[in-house]
Amino acid sequence: MVEPPRNRITNRSPHLEPTHCTAICHEIGARLRLALDRDRLPLPSRLRGMLDRFEEADARARLQSRSKNRSTAGNGAP
Repeated sequence: MVEPPRNRITNRSPHLEPTHCTAICHEIGARLRLALDRDRLPLPSRLRGMLDRFEEADARARLQSRSKNRSTAGNGAP
């Protein structure tokens, strides 16, 4: 019998819970980032500026999302 296709991250192994697979993937990513950071050359200033703006926008979006979630919590809204 042919097995159905599996989800790329969560169903690789029938012996691991999806949360564990996700945690393993995150840990591998974190370790790769650390390993690759050591060998990385400095970014060109233009690219560094773009990444800085992206990080600032991302931080603002997270703060807005949190404040929105706080304002809707407790008022009966789904």
